[in-house]
Amino acid sequence: MTTSSCLRSKDELDSVRPATWAKVFLLRACFMRHEAVDRLVWFDSDVVIANYTLSMETILAQTATQSCALVLGSDEKELGCPFNTGLMLLRRSNTTDRVLTALAKLYDDPRARHAINPEQTALTRMYKSYMWVRRALCVVPRRPLLQSFMKFEEQHAGDFSLHFTLSPRKQLDEFAATVRRQAGRVPAPSTQGGWSASPPADGESV
Repeated sequence: MTTSSCLRSKDELDSVRPATWAKVFLLRACFMRHEAVDRLVWFDSDVVIANYTLSMETILAQTATQSCALVLGSDEKELGCPFNTGLMLLRRSNTTDRVLTALAKLYDDPRARHAINPEQTALTRMYKSYMWVRRALCVVPRRPLLQSFMKFEEQHAGDFSLHFTLSPRKQLDEFAATVRRQAGRVPAPSTQGGWSASPPADGESV
């Protein structure tokens, strides 16, 4: 399933600004329009899968319990958000729908809509204010099973994904090019941060 299949038209979310809010409405639409889908995984466009040997089933088995509506990786608490929404695992449930619906309503609050990291900040506001949200969200160590932040140079071999948040676009492009060059090779130490990409399988794209 692709996210485009969740929309009635490609222009459906064009009016959503800032664009980071679109993920909230898109995830709701995917659950509503694909009733057979039990779980969804969201990747921001600056998140790159680095370890193709880890399946989502393995990650879910090690991070989620039946009570988890959403699984998120930890963020730096001093930044004001205990988790990062760049990569999210979501399970179909009434609680998940309740979280996404309540979060979507905060889009109508101008202060929430235009905050720094707006949808993440709004979800943090809910998390800190309501016990039922804290019970629904499972916040786990972000690496190695969810995402490593390139801005902290914390990446290690075997980490599932790399998040290039606040990184220059050139760095992301160079990494993607490296993955393509290494396709079919065994991961090897990198000259940057002691890390090298696990290649995608033949025919897969990055």
